[in-house]
Amino acid sequence: MLSTSLPSYLWGDAILTAAHLINRMPSCILHLQTPLDCLKESYPSTRLVSEVPLRVFGCTAYVHNFGPNQTKFTPRAQACVFVGYPLHQRGYKCFHPPSRKYFVTMDVTFCENRPYFPVSHLQRENVSEESNSIFEFVEPTPITVSDIDPHPIILPTNQVPWKTYYRRNLRKEVGSPTSQPPAPVQDFEPPRDQGMENPTKPCTNNTMSENDKSDVAVLENMEEKNRDDETKVRIETSNDEVEQGLTRKFDEYDPSLDIPIALRKGTRSCTKHPICNYVSYDNLSPQFRAFTASLDSTIIPKNIYTALECPKWKNVVMEEMKALEKNRTWEICALPKGHKIVGCKWVFSLKYKADGTLDRHKARLVAKEFTQTYGIDYSETFSPVAKLNTVRVLLSVAVNKDWPLYQLDVKNAFLNGDLVEEVYMSPPPGFEAQFGQQVCKLQKSLYGLKQSPRAWFDRFTTFVKSQWYSQGHSDHTLFTKASKTGKIAILIVYVDDIVLTRDDQTEISQLKQRMGDEFEIKDLGNLKYFLGMEVARSKEGISVSQRKYTLDLLTEQFMQAPYEKHMEAVNRILRYLKNTPGKGLMFRKTNRKTIEAYTDSDWAGSVIDKKSTSGYCTFVWGNLVTWKSKKQSVVARSSAEAEYRAMSLGISAISIANNPVQHDRTKHVEIDRHFIKERLDSGSICIPYIPSSQQIADVLTKGLLRPHFNLCVSKLGLIDI
Repeated sequence: MLSTSLPSYLWGDAILTAAHLINRMPSCILHLQTPLDCLKESYPSTRLVSEVPLRVFGCTAYVHNFGPNQTKFTPRAQACVFVGYPLHQRGYKCFHPPSRKYFVTMDVTFCENRPYFPVSHLQRENVSEESNSIFEFVEPTPITVSDIDPHPIILPTNQVPWKTYYRRNLRKEVGSPTSQPPAPVQDFEPPRDQGMENPTKPCTNNTMSENDKSDVAVLENMEEKNRDDETKVRIETSNDEVEQGLTRKFDEYDPSLDIPIALRKGTRSCTKHPICNYVSYDNLSPQFRAFTASLDSTIIPKNIYTALECPKWKNVVMEEMKALEKNRTWEICALPKGHKIVGCKWVFSLKYKADGTLDRHKARLVAKEFTQTYGIDYSETFSPVAKLNTVRVLLSVAVNKDWPLYQLDVKNAFLNGDLVEEVYMSPPPGFEAQFGQQVCKLQKSLYGLKQSPRAWFDRFTTFVKSQWYSQGHSDHTLFTKASKTGKIAILIVYVDDIVLTRDDQTEISQLKQRMGDEFEIKDLGNLKYFLGMEVARSKEGISVSQRKYTLDLLTEQFMQAPYEKHMEAVNRILRYLKNTPGKGLMFRKTNRKTIEAYTDSDWAGSVIDKKSTSGYCTFVWGNLVTWKSKKQSVVARSSAEAEYRAMSLGISAISIANNPVQHDRTKHVEIDRHFIKERLDSGSICIPYIPSSQQIADVLTKGLLRPHFNLCVSKLGLIDI
């Protein structure tokens, strides 16, 4: 307070600021930990402590003014004095002396080199020069050409170079390891230049002359030379014998620390925990390492003009244009009055196979959906997609029935949808000369339009139903057909990817042929890669893994340069993903033709709100198809109540296996009891008791010891592929 001339009535704020700083300083009593670290160890998820960068107490702070009735001539900020940090709130506390009001805000600009209250001359006599230096600002004085000595400055032998002077002053602070204290060293003060005699003289010329630039270049060269010869240069002084014990310690001084902070930032790293120490590609097979190398070497063009310069990309662009013209996606016409056009652009991507090798280059002409207007260019946009639960049930049925799994891909699927609205689009970039002043009136749906997914799915559904297939009520992307002889064919679609399975080979072959006549179909053979899942079939069964998806996930946001807060948030997830990229589910042929659900719950497992965690897993014909771990929405007053709520989740999981259209929002505590009792009375379910040692869902509710954890994981069907 003395150094900043603060009035005595701000003494309380000074005490609070001192306590704020002490809580963030290491203490020997706490084993060099800060009190704040100890608090976070006991309450890791506490939000009572706010962290903001520290500022100089008592400095000038300009608080931004966002109040009403602001005009062009109203000040955008008002000068205040920084008086500390608020409790339980993120921001800075500033005091406005004229109005005697406090402000807590983050929108503040600090002038830490200038105190709010002027420092008196009487006060300056009792304050050290070092404490006042943080607020003193010396403006540079212009140096003329005549002030620069053309001859180099040679230090006399009784003066010490500045680096040696820096080291000796550092030794004073650290102390000598010997029993005798070092001999005093006479402080060296560099000679003042004539231009620095008046340091407070205002600067009138900030430009640098040619001689100045040459001197700066000479100094930079000397600095580089001094770095290389740092270990060779030694100055003999009267206290060399005393300094002999410290020579080795201070010879390791890094010369780069003498560089200004602004120049040193380029060599610093803000990453305390590099991601390469946790997750890397070193343990991958040679094929996957080759895959990552091919990803880095393949360049995806940013615009159409760059793509047309590469033969491979040019070919896919021309193929896309031919497909658009063949499909009669648009007709060329003049833009009617009262209509506006929808923009378009080219999007380029690469498609890979399940083993990581490059499949093909892809180019898509995509409409800019953000230029569409609701009610004019589009109306309904919803389109159902295949659920992963349904896909896993299909895999379990196929492996138990020994059915083959085929995969089809519809080329340019969205171009087959029929549009109801009138949509006018601008000419494709790179082909404007062929259109002149005319535009494209879309007859078919196009990638990027809001209604394209719905238009394509309606067209596909109409065709499949015309082949006497029935659409599922639980999952609308599932289609089945039963012949008169009792044979079944099943089809599931996800946008343009189709999976087929059957025990009627004739029906599957006929469906492929008729579908190829209606759409442009590519037969991919046996199912290998679908919705990010790698599917492999062997004599033991069908294995499903997400190895490629996991590795792609680890290279996404914050993974190249993560900060400490990112690492703390995902530390456990990263450890799990690192150790389990080759893990996968195994679907085996079993003798169990029933649906089994395991459900469990802990009680008041959350330290903060005392809520319980429920978990369930569902098996269809002996294979895991659904699982979930979720914190309960209300606090359970007993373990029995917590497990009863978890039971409702598990029974709902059984219903999801039969009717995936159910949603979590339909489950409420009031109807859980009636729902379970109704199912028990009807005999559709039975509830046997499962001991804790055999409860598989226990792994979804709490942390377990490694032997029990490995046992539960093996029962879930998770294996090393």
